[in-house]
Amino acid sequence: MSDYMPSLSKSTRNVLQVLANEKNPISVNQIAKYTKSSRRMVYYDIGNIKYLFKNLNAGNLKHDGGEYYLLPEQRKFVKEFLNKKSVITDKADRISYIICSTICSENEIHLESLVQRFGISKNASLYDLAETRKILDRYQLTLMNSKKNGYYVEGDTFRKRSVFLYYLSQFLKNNSYTSLDIFNQETVDLYISKLKQVIKEMEIEIDENDIIALSYLLLVVRKFPTSYQFNVVDLNFIIASKGLKIIDRYFTELLNHERIYLLIYLLSYSNNRGFLRKDTEKDFYLLDLAAEIVKTFEILSGFSFEKREELINSIYMHLKLSYYNYCCSMPTINPLHDEIKENYADLFKITELCCMKLKDKFPYTLFESEITYLTMHFGAFMKNARRNATSANVLLTCLNVTTSVKLLKAEIENQFDNIIVVDTVKPEEVNSYPKEAKIDFVISTVNFTCKYPIILVHPILTAKDESNIASLMTLLNIEYKTDNRQFKTLLDIVKRNVDEKVYVKIKNEVGDYLNSGGSFLNAPGSHQVSLSDMIEQYGVQIHQEKEKNWEDAIRVTAKVLLDDGCINEHYIDTMVSLTKKYGPYFVISPQIAVAHAQPKDGAFKIGVSLSIYKNGLDIMKKEKVKFLFVLATPNQNEHMHILQNIACLAEHPDAMDQMMEAVCKEDILHTLNKIY
Repeated sequence: MSDYMPSLSKSTRNVLQVLANEKNPISVNQIAKYTKSSRRMVYYDIGNIKYLFKNLNAGNLKHDGGEYYLLPEQRKFVKEFLNKKSVITDKADRISYIICSTICSENEIHLESLVQRFGISKNASLYDLAETRKILDRYQLTLMNSKKNGYYVEGDTFRKRSVFLYYLSQFLKNNSYTSLDIFNQETVDLYISKLKQVIKEMEIEIDENDIIALSYLLLVVRKFPTSYQFNVVDLNFIIASKGLKIIDRYFTELLNHERIYLLIYLLSYSNNRGFLRKDTEKDFYLLDLAAEIVKTFEILSGFSFEKREELINSIYMHLKLSYYNYCCSMPTINPLHDEIKENYADLFKITELCCMKLKDKFPYTLFESEITYLTMHFGAFMKNARRNATSANVLLTCLNVTTSVKLLKAEIENQFDNIIVVDTVKPEEVNSYPKEAKIDFVISTVNFTCKYPIILVHPILTAKDESNIASLMTLLNIEYKTDNRQFKTLLDIVKRNVDEKVYVKIKNEVGDYLNSGGSFLNAPGSHQVSLSDMIEQYGVQIHQEKEKNWEDAIRVTAKVLLDDGCINEHYIDTMVSLTKKYGPYFVISPQIAVAHAQPKDGAFKIGVSLSIYKNGLDIMKKEKVKFLFVLATPNQNEHMHILQNIACLAEHPDAMDQMMEAVCKEDILHTLNKIY
């Protein structure tokens, strides 16, 4: 074979990796599923692979009945080709690599080896190591260095595993796992292959990157053993489990407790929670904590949940699983972590504030991935109750029915007034769903053969997804909004000017277009009022003297909102009463307080007023702040973005210092506009 060394895109490398790992022929649909790509992109990558094989004199890519495969000698060659080290140029990827390798690499990590691995200067590598040290410090882990052992990480086993798993997932977003040369590549490939067989026989669904991450985690578990808190109830359930027998067949080299560890990890991907032990004392504690989390969220956000008890139970079950994982030193990563932070920034920030207030009550280490999971639970219960007379009955499908599906369901019902999500089911259950349900169409995160019209969406609903759903609803003569008739009118015009056969053909072709990801309608977005907008409108009061009467401070700050009709006197009285009842609940950081009540207490339109106390404001002799905001909340959702803006201010101490030096509204706005 030739020594020709072309560069490949990450997408093509991923397809090539799937082909190299599969001993049996694999379809384009399966490749698309493993690589999280479209069929069109897979065909494009297959074309690149054919061209690659031609230039490498590696023979032809085998094709049989719509499925592709490699011969044994081709698989060996491809693995060697993919194992050739690629240069990691992105700084974030370099730091992820350093964190993973210093936690568990089989090889010693020295400065010289990093310089050589990344192809950068010694100074650049030292800067990377300094940044790595700062990150590890945040997780209460320590980056050590010695002439004999090189760089390595010391700290709690659970923390090390959690940090390793998170930064491994970050690294895999932009790089092939073969670039992470911290374990023997043949061993990693063997574990990936074994895991795929186990997962297939256990009939659970896990995406390719999660399988890779779990393979590495197993190697970390073997390299750094620890004790596990399995009890008799756990073992009775596990010993009787079909899954353990499957794992025993494939992972004979694992110790018994390591096999149990793997089984519990895999069960967490299913809806089976039978392995969660019953611990009455701890269960009551976690249930109380779930109730306190919801209560704190409601107080901080001014939001009131209609299905409060159901939400508490949902969070309780999540806390129970998280605590169990912690006891077993079993880290978990939220696969939607980045999407939640980006698409639910407001909700995430408020959830984070809530968790930080209660962090000492959590019986396990609180990582950011845990906060994004809790954000998903809150998001799943923040939905509108409105329904229109003309509505669509919809099935929601995904690989595994989890919290992410509940969040997607809430998103759909929030965006579309007249969609009723009848049920959330797995793809194989759709075609046999009872006819009495009168399903109009299916919304799915995975592609499959379906007897109903189907729209493919992302786990976190995008604007394009919303437009596709809106287009299909109109095609099916269901108004996606009560005031939007343009597309339906267009179809009516077509129907009047062509015969029925042509109309049906056009309608079917439009349906195919929508199923391929096209859309005709743009689902409207909504403008979010910012903190800067509010300060521009309502100004700021600057107080030089120290204020000791917090009640007067709230009333003085709220007056501008009262005068403008945003709130009434009862709203102000309620803020004062809540403070007397709950204490300084509205202090969200050491210098910032946000007083507010609920919409029902007398809020009529959105508004924010600000008082700055340059010498501080004492609140009940428990807290001292310098920034007092009063927030008018006329409904459950409109103020969330502003609350997130205020919370973000706490992360910019330089900006707060500048605001303390301000003498007028314009100075404040100048500073805020640098942040938002």
